[in-house]
Amino acid sequence: MTDICMLKTMDSRNTNEAKQEPKTMVWWDINSCPVPDGYDVRMVAHSIESELKKAGYPGPLTITAIGYLNTPLMCM
Repeated sequence: MTDICMLKTMDSRNTNEAKQEPKTMVWWDINSCPVPDGYDVRMVAHSIESELKKAGYPGPLTITAIGYLNTPLMCM
């Protein structure tokens, strides 16, 4: 049987600040785009956030990872 894992991280800024900035959502299909071997899965959210900020998307961020896993994934 295959596990289904959904990970979600939310920006921790206060509500007033978050309402003033555009919101960004990332939907990550972990089957089509898996974490590379040797890469720490706990760093994925940080890496996505850093790259989006460099590209000019500084607002609140929601990352949702979906997919079928053969082994349970430690949630971030």
